[in-house]
Amino acid sequence: MKFRKTLALTLSSLMALSFFTSCSDNGGSSSSSVTSSSGGDSNELVTITYSTWASPDTSDDVMLAEVYRAAESFAENNDKNITIEIQNYGSEYDAKINAMAAANTLPDTMQQQPGQKCTTYGKLGKLEVLNKYLDEDEKWKNSFAEGMFSQVEADGDIYAVPISFAAGCVFYNKDIFSEAGVEADNIKTWEDFLDACETLKQHGTIPLAMASSSGAGWCISLFTAYLAQRLGGLEPMEAIAEREEGYTFDQENFIEAGRMTLDLLKKGYIQASSIGDSADQANAYFTSGQAAMICQGSWVVGALNAEGSQVIGKIGVIPFPSVDGGKGDASVWMGKTDNVSMSADSEHKDAVLEWMKYVTSDKFQTESIAYKSGKIPTTNITVDESKVPDGFMSVSTALKDSAGTFMFFDEWFGAALGSEWNGALNAIMTELKTPEKAFADLQDYAVNRQGETAA
Repeated sequence: MKFRKTLALTLSSLMALSFFTSCSDNGGSSSSSVTSSSGGDSNELVTITYSTWASPDTSDDVMLAEVYRAAESFAENNDKNITIEIQNYGSEYDAKINAMAAANTLPDTMQQQPGQKCTTYGKLGKLEVLNKYLDEDEKWKNSFAEGMFSQVEADGDIYAVPISFAAGCVFYNKDIFSEAGVEADNIKTWEDFLDACETLKQHGTIPLAMASSSGAGWCISLFTAYLAQRLGGLEPMEAIAEREEGYTFDQENFIEAGRMTLDLLKKGYIQASSIGDSADQANAYFTSGQAAMICQGSWVVGALNAEGSQVIGKIGVIPFPSVDGGKGDASVWMGKTDNVSMSADSEHKDAVLEWMKYVTSDKFQTESIAYKSGKIPTTNITVDESKVPDGFMSVSTALKDSAGTFMFFDEWFGAALGSEWNGALNAIMTELKTPEKAFADLQDYAVNRQGETAA
């Protein structure tokens, strides 16, 4: 998916959002069932299966809790006897979905990552093409912000509906910055960022919290991918995503980005426990006030405002800095949609469609996505600025100055290469491999890989 196709995503979605200063709220818990077979008896109980990669017990992502609550509320309140059985596969999600896709046993509906992880399954006929359902319900189709389907469509076919948008952000603690004498507005370049890190370190604060454990390569990628884009532009990533002839990971912008990220750890700008820390543990360094910054997806806004957080009312956002001499546009942001897809083999497509409409309704988008989760809604709704979590408006304001978005690399590259990309970054941060070796090995894997369903 070329960058030019996603340029409008952030701007159009934010412009569609209107704000006013004074609206309400929804929730839920996991439940077991949803179904309504096509044209079946309205009194017949139908259960649809919905797969996800985490539960509220294992993730800080507030939206997951909202989806579980929505499943329960949907099952209790729909008039078509539909219930939902949620299947949580945790860290095995990609492998499970890949295996089920190969065996034609996908769940009725899924929490769907964007990019190649979505469109590859779609092109293989595993996911239902949703265009006809959208065309049949013009009001529903027109409720989505312009450009929202760009990360889940290929060759004009739409394979999922987006339910929220999030961006990769550098969050900072306003109070710590003020106490240390660091001006957020002055951090424009990589050298500015390094200067701020040194000042914060001398102040006795961890400058940047980052998770680098074996399962947290995606956390490293949130930071290193920005560096790779700032250094080399988006053309190298586009070539990889499109599998263009001659594409390669073994190039200087990736190697240098890995080297620059590792250098932060070596200089003490990242917490010493990073290589053993999970995403939630790294987040805790920030919410407890021990770390001044964290580079995370804006899906953490809800968690940053959870009970016990020490940063409520103190959260700011800065654009990722430019790199002197780099080819990349420093005004673009990394962004993604969270989505819901439908199995092409589902026997309960009408019921799945009802579920899709439920999680893209004005109520769910306003109350669960914006007010509870702190994520950016994907539909044209009005948001009460006084009810969004701290940090939501900082993200929204920063994104309005964006020239566009590019995708999270592990999703852009596809399941197999995306996973290997994250693994390469983990190997660099743990110093199991040099950046040169890590990306040479990744290229070797890309050239010689075989037999993946979602490459």
